[in-house]
Amino acid sequence: MLFRSGADASSYWLILAMLPILAVMLAASYRFIEKLRAIVRTVEDGDPFTPLNAERLRIMAWLSVAIQAISLPVGIIGSMLEEATGDAGSIDIDAGFSTNGLLLALVLFILARVFRTGAQMREDLEGTV
Repeated sequence: MLFRSGADASSYWLILAMLPILAVMLAASYRFIEKLRAIVRTVEDGDPFTPLNAERLRIMAWLSVAIQAISLPVGIIGSMLEEATGDAGSIDIDAGFSTNGLLLALVLFILARVFRTGAQMREDLEGTV
């Protein structure tokens, strides 16, 4: 259908190239949400300052960086796909580098450090009593 509407043959291969990259991005996003849900559960239990939550936040920060890195090839392939389809269809892929994603990673790294320090302080306090 894409070829009948006047798109280049390369558009098929570009779409196939983009699918596994998007699958990896989706898997990283799912893992990010899993970690966030685990932190929310510990907050509901009333015990958020644990070393495990600090590790979860650190993993979430790295996942955020990974998602940003993965979005660069998606943006490149997306712009190539827009050119390949030309007038055949209206494909608009808005992906690429985001400063908000990097700021999120920075905040998560800082929060991981705060949670790790809070957990250590609580252990020290419990040890003195």
